[in-house]
Amino acid sequence: MKKCFSSLFFGILFVLMLVAAALANPYLQSDKNQYPSTGVQPEVFVVLLNGTMYVSPAYKDPVNGAVYLNFDLVGKWATGANSVKVLARNMWGDSVYCVPLSFNAGAPVAPSGVGLSAN
Repeated sequence: MKKCFSSLFFGILFVLMLVAAALANPYLQSDKNQYPSTGVQPEVFVVLLNGTMYVSPAYKDPVNGAVYLNFDLVGKWATGANSVKVLARNMWGDSVYCVPLSFNAGAPVAPSGVGLSAN
């Protein structure tokens, strides 16, 4: 019985670690209230990241029915300068692209001034 609880505990811990890792990824998100359930909603978003086009489904908020962009950036951006712009698309056509977003991706520099302190 003790082994069963131990296996169950570690199984639950493993699942929680997987969920935490999945939620830690950087995502490109739009305003969650821009496309309310009472208005015209996009079916997909077209993401142009550093010249490469990706199509991302529109995610629906289960509470209010609004749709929004929630695009996983892991493995898609470059180290250094990046540029992204997005448009919304439904069966009737495309919106214009949003204002481009620029960001830098990379590891921080090594810390300096490391030493011992009495504090």
